[in-house]
Amino acid sequence: MSDEQVEAAEETWPDPRLDSFFQRPLGEVLEVRPRGEGEFAAQLDGFGGVTLGCAARAAALTCPGRDAHSIHAHFLRPVATEGPTRFHVEVVREGRRFAHRRVLVFAGEKLACELFVGFTSEADGPSYQEADLPADVPAPETLESDATTWRRENWGDTPTDEPLEWRWIGVPWDPAEAEPGSLYRGWVRPRFALPDEPAAHVGAIAFLADYHSHIPIARKIGGPYDSSGGRAMTRRTLHTRSGQLVASMTQEMLLTVG
Repeated sequence: MSDEQVEAAEETWPDPRLDSFFQRPLGEVLEVRPRGEGEFAAQLDGFGGVTLGCAARAAALTCPGRDAHSIHAHFLRPVATEGPTRFHVEVVREGRRFAHRRVLVFAGEKLACELFVGFTSEADGPSYQEADLPADVPAPETLESDATTWRRENWGDTPTDEPLEWRWIGVPWDPAEAEPGSLYRGWVRPRFALPDEPAAHVGAIAFLADYHSHIPIARKIGGPYDSSGGRAMTRRTLHTRSGQLVASMTQEMLLTVG
């Protein structure tokens, strides 16, 4: 892609100051555009989930025909939001069964985020996965919509333009001081259909790994918060309706007083 083509493509990027990820379908939020071999660009708005989703999608675009099975990410500094961000995807391994990619996300000339993404190919052999969905989990259609929840909680405009639709189980954002842990449960799906592209689904799961990940911590320390002087660890699992495990997620976050 020539410099002129890159500049022409950049002119069509949404302005993050006017059009945040709350106002666009998830497929558009996680849009990445090729700039050459192993090079991509994406418009980031500063939210970590968007960075993860775009980086994972870029990696998956370089590894067609394989399924993503692991993502490890480290945030090093804030990403740029004033224009498209550069992503560089390196081929670390290209084996018969496994492949690995390293994704570098830049803020100007400095490294802002680094991901290692592992992929695997389908193969014959035994398989087993135990369904692990508690019996007391209600079906999503029996729960009130997120729009109803917003109105009842007086949160302002209903979230009809948000990229994700939620059906919460209980009131997971209430304080959890009396509990030994802090459990946050709900059903979630994209509000608008994702592109018919496997890489977009990889990006969506990576995006979800960060979305609302702070809420269990906020429940414990009296949240919403910018943070409090230490670190916190959250663990999440994503399941199908039948209970099959789709993904497990662990995130360490730094807490500092704002």
